[in-house]
Amino acid sequence: MDILIFFLFMLLGSMLFGLLAAAFEYLFWKSKGYTFLAFVFYFAKWYRDYYDEANPGKLKVTASSRIQQVHPQIAMFSHSYPPEKERRHIKVYSVIYLVLGIFCLALNYGLIPWNRDAFYTSILQGLIGGGFCLFVSMGYYGLKNTARASNLAGRTRDLGDLLKNEEKLLSSPMPAFDFLEYGKAPVMQRVPYLCAYYLCAEIKNDLPALAQAANAFSKLNTATLTDAGHFSVDTTMFGYYSFREKNPSMATRHYEHSMKNIDADMDCNGRRKLAYYAFYILEDKDLARTYLEQGLRALKVVDPRITPAHLHFEERMLNYLKSQLESD
Repeated sequence: MDILIFFLFMLLGSMLFGLLAAAFEYLFWKSKGYTFLAFVFYFAKWYRDYYDEANPGKLKVTASSRIQQVHPQIAMFSHSYPPEKERRHIKVYSVIYLVLGIFCLALNYGLIPWNRDAFYTSILQGLIGGGFCLFVSMGYYGLKNTARASNLAGRTRDLGDLLKNEEKLLSSPMPAFDFLEYGKAPVMQRVPYLCAYYLCAEIKNDLPALAQAANAFSKLNTATLTDAGHFSVDTTMFGYYSFREKNPSMATRHYEHSMKNIDADMDCNGRRKLAYYAFYILEDKDLARTYLEQGLRALKVVDPRITPAHLHFEERMLNYLKSQLESD
């Protein structure tokens, strides 16, 4: 019974300390001029909806039948803050998390005299043990993902930096797919890398690179992905099989697997993929026009997550479909 109580309160401790860490990160990045985008925790997501026509940027809450995030996680964003400075900050508070984790471990093994009732001892040790697991994992992955050493998170970051520089993205060759680091990385790092790689290839219209990324997507073991991870895979592959490699069964399979999130994706990228799906797979021109009009309107929305390179690409893709519909 004491063991059960320990693990129950260990889970609770992880939640509580995770909420405190999220609050700290919100206040810290807010002081640096960052914009709050989303907060996710288990099955819930609290996010800023830039596509609410009545109130752009309104905060909304949604729930999913799939886990959104095991630990509380906050997303903040800035276009102007120097990336290297951001990484230095992350390294500093990752070290702080590791120190807190070690302190929690010390509390459980010596600093607290555990001579109380066994029930209350199990509760306290469980709460502090949850803090240890949370802080150590956050510190470890924070340092690993910002390390200058070769790793897949670093490659993803480099692709993200490339997406922010439209001139460099369009003028330079597509980076080679990093098979070495990809092969060593867990699935939670593979998905962001593939999404960034696919988007760069899509903007550059590099068909071999697109096919390479799609092939890697198709081989992912997605069993452990969160709801957001499943959506990232499904929306990318749904778009790929709707236009790049037209495959009605595969496009529909990925669409139906994350249908709720795909239908709710109101940015220009999400509406464009639905418009292409309606036109090329469903062969429903009226529905395609509806999605197309929504996508064209979405181009005018100020969304800090979409870079100029991505925005210009979506505009070209939407206008291409518009010309197809007008020619029929």
